[in-house]
Amino acid sequence: MNIASIGFYVAISVIGQFTSDETSALRRELRSKDVDTQLDALGRIGDLGKEAAGLVPELEKLAARGDNDLAVRQESIWMLGRMGRAANSSTKTLVGIMDDPKGANLLKLSAINAIRQIDVPATDAREPLLTALNDDELKFAAAWTLVSIDPASRSNEELIGIFLNAIADPHTSTLQAEEAGLALAVVGNKTLEPLTKLLAKKNPTIRSRACEAISAMGPDAADAVDSLLGLLDDEPAVSRQAARALAEIGSNADTVLPALANQLNHEDAGVRASAADAIGRYAESTTLPAEIISQLGAALDDSSSGVAVQAARTLERVGPAALPELAKKLDSEESRALAAAVIGQIGEAIEGKGRELEAIVPKLAALIDAKLASGDGSILPDPTTRDEVLRALASLAPSVRKAPESVVAKLYEVVQDEKYQGRAVAAVALAQIAGKDAVPVLKKAAEDPNDKWLRMTSSIALLQLEGKNPQIVADVIPRLLKALEEGDSPASLRQNILSAIGELGEEGLPEISVKDVKGLVDMLRDDDPQVRVSAIELLAKWGKQVGPFGRPIILAALRVARNDSHPDVRTAAENALEELE
Repeated sequence: MNIASIGFYVAISVIGQFTSDETSALRRELRSKDVDTQLDALGRIGDLGKEAAGLVPELEKLAARGDNDLAVRQESIWMLGRMGRAANSSTKTLVGIMDDPKGANLLKLSAINAIRQIDVPATDAREPLLTALNDDELKFAAAWTLVSIDPASRSNEELIGIFLNAIADPHTSTLQAEEAGLALAVVGNKTLEPLTKLLAKKNPTIRSRACEAISAMGPDAADAVDSLLGLLDDEPAVSRQAARALAEIGSNADTVLPALANQLNHEDAGVRASAADAIGRYAESTTLPAEIISQLGAALDDSSSGVAVQAARTLERVGPAALPELAKKLDSEESRALAAAVIGQIGEAIEGKGRELEAIVPKLAALIDAKLASGDGSILPDPTTRDEVLRALASLAPSVRKAPESVVAKLYEVVQDEKYQGRAVAAVALAQIAGKDAVPVLKKAAEDPNDKWLRMTSSIALLQLEGKNPQIVADVIPRLLKALEEGDSPASLRQNILSAIGELGEEGLPEISVKDVKGLVDMLRDDDPQVRVSAIELLAKWGKQVGPFGRPIILAALRVARNDSHPDVRTAAENALEELE
């Protein structure tokens, strides 16, 4: 066996993707005579999704055979639908199920839905779908599939009537009403007028569902804005849907935003949260008036945590313009943690707001030791505020030209004091603010035996500050690679480790062993696609300097990654192979 073959063998065994052995095992189980075994295999195929596209022929056989168990046949049809266009070859099978005069409607309904998911060519399925319109149990699904795959059907008044009737009938299931709205959005805004008329119906369920259908049309439904504004003071369920529809349309900001802001005082928490969310949608493309930003700041103190969190998300969308209001909220015991979290999320976008930062950074640092009164009257540390403050300081650091000495001193204290639980985040902030002056403290923190997160964040910070120092690189890289092998780190930390090593550049990377190569290849089966992308980018850099045994492993792993389920991973693998081959 040559070196390239060895590399391919090792890569396949390490990555553990959907292998031929697994395919064979599932194929055997699908061919089993035992129904439970078949259903178990179908369930596992559902978890794999499009990765199991090679089993489409087996699924077609199970779906088509009339003597198979009904549940097995239905599950097989569902799985074909989940494969999407990868199951396009199953069109004939699905159409055959629909045409079967003795077939169960349950199977026909599943086949109709699968045809829509697979996006079967209209010419192949139009006639059986038109026939299905004559069956009350199949009519809605057939109409929904027709307008999805056949543009010519979108002007069919009979089909449009089916969807409008589904929304106008309060006894229609919630799911079917939602699908009717989506179908009408596909048809286009020619149905806006009849939907707007439904907004005036006495039944609140109909009004709410009409709002939802209009929402699916987005900006094309601008003519319905006035009618929707009139529903903001309707029953809570209707008001929430009206706010959502206004946000999806996104027009008439001068009129809509004050009306939504007024809803932040509504007695129903769900209405308040929906209003905050809708304002946030407008904030993505419109500058909010200072008065509305102030109202959102007040909502951070809302008695409902759901409303407060939604207001925080909206202020994050507002961006740097929200800083003055957020600075005020740092003085509120109820909302200081949330305000700090928003400031941290805004992060580097605050660049150029020097005057605001001069006031905010010291206020944040002062909250590291924030206290709360407990139920029994005792005063205890406030860990939530502390953690959010430290994250905010780390996020703001690149925009802080020179932090006050008191802030830097506090961060040094936190990193070195074992009583603090937020030392890892403090290390990031310290590295950002103090720069290379923090290296001695970070080196000690990177060897802390009791706090893994402190070790990892300090090690990453050392690479970023002293990436050209061979001794530090030699000390830090093995520690980080070992952390990746242990596999108990959150995705964000795994990605940060890979990115920090990759930022060293090809010349700064130390020599890597075959064992370490295998460890990195193992990251290509990480659950997080961005971690997989970072691992590929690092393998591409290391692939240019590894020895004769490591390079084939990397190349083989990258070839396998070209078939990854995520498009970003596939693109990264293709780019890496172009560099190496």
